[in-house]
Amino acid sequence: MTTNTLVVPQVLNTYESIPKGIYALKRDFSASTRLTAQYYLWKDALKFNLHPSIPAGDKGVRIADVATGNCIWVLDVAREVSETALLDGFDIKPPKEFIEAFDVVHIRLITVAIKNNDPRPVLANLCKLLKLIEVLLYLKPGGYLQWDEADSVGWTIKSVHSSVATDAVQRLFQTLWLA
Repeated sequence: MTTNTLVVPQVLNTYESIPKGIYALKRDFSASTRLTAQYYLWKDALKFNLHPSIPAGDKGVRIADVATGNCIWVLDVAREVSETALLDGFDIKPPKEFIEAFDVVHIRLITVAIKNNDPRPVLANLCKLLKLIEVLLYLKPGGYLQWDEADSVGWTIKSVHSSVATDAVQRLFQTLWLA
């Protein structure tokens, strides 16, 4: 049995390092529990952490998880990749020393971070992390961007029974996704 040693820089992966007001949701034990539940729901739905076409078993592959939250994705992926793989988890914005340092960048559920319906700034930041010359949608072989996102446009709120009101959930949904 092979084990990976996973070193995650603490300062980059604690909610305390994120300036107040940047992260829209709570940053506590309940939030960590929510993130863990979300992770397992995604893993069950996708049936993988890294897409099977991404060669994560290569020696020395470097993988980043952006918007890592409680690092559960990084911790689980560490069990699946080569023992020489290097994994880093970041929240909000990775430090400059990590620009063009990664073979694989993973991100999930960040539509609430996209401002003015324009994903280009987010894509530009993500692509800077990859070992690529060109950015945005011109990814060359050798660098992979895996972005897992829910299609929230077609979502509707339904009640288990007609006597249960959904007004508050509708307002929350509109605030989070349509603002």
